[in-house]
Amino acid sequence: PCTIINKLSVEAWIIEIKKLALQQNTIHGYFKQCNHFLNFLFEYNYIPMFKINKDVRTKPEVKEIIVFRDEDLQKIFDNLKTKNSNFRTMIYLAYYTGLRSTDMMSMVIEKINFENNSISYYSPKLKKWYTVPFHKHLTSVLQERIIEKKTGKLLEYTDDSDMSKAFKRYLTDLELNGRGYSMRTFRKTFITNASSAMDLATVSKLVGHKNITTTAKYSNKVDLAKKAE
Repeated sequence: PCTIINKLSVEAWIIEIKKLALQQNTIHGYFKQCNHFLNFLFEYNYIPMFKINKDVRTKPEVKEIIVFRDEDLQKIFDNLKTKNSNFRTMIYLAYYTGLRSTDMMSMVIEKINFENNSISYYSPKLKKWYTVPFHKHLTSVLQERIIEKKTGKLLEYTDDSDMSKAFKRYLTDLELNGRGYSMRTFRKTFITNASSAMDLATVSKLVGHKNITTTAKYSNKVDLAKKAE
């Protein structure tokens, strides 16, 4: 009940989540959700407003932005011929669209348009429909997948964690584990590469960022020569 939520109980909860064996940014994510909920309670006067002490609040960890090395990407794509169409499609989609795993999972075959090379999908995170163009290198991969699947969901994974596990197993097979790569690395690599070739506002729309400042932090990975060009 809302009546038991007060400054002391919230701060006690934050101190407890800091003890969890989770990454710092995961814990900070919990704190942010707590903050959103408190703001809702304050706005509608469910509880009296209070401020959480600065030394109790969590802080995000600023991590280095990791993108794929060219030679590692080459290895990833060269060995895809041994994998099934479900996995191959996932990798090509991730690299050529830069979309979130959850967005890729929501894609259905009926929303793929080969006349104008576009895919319409529903973003579970942003709760909106988007339409994005796809690269010509995706055409044959998508067509092969559609022949096999025919209708319905493009990718057959239970959730995004299954996609991550499948990719991690693949990295282990290729002896590329331990380099900090994950499914999110495709997104970071896409944004980094695209930022060197087009304006950030366009890149932001392509990858479904709500705020261009989120996109901008990846532009620091573009080298000076590319920025000048």
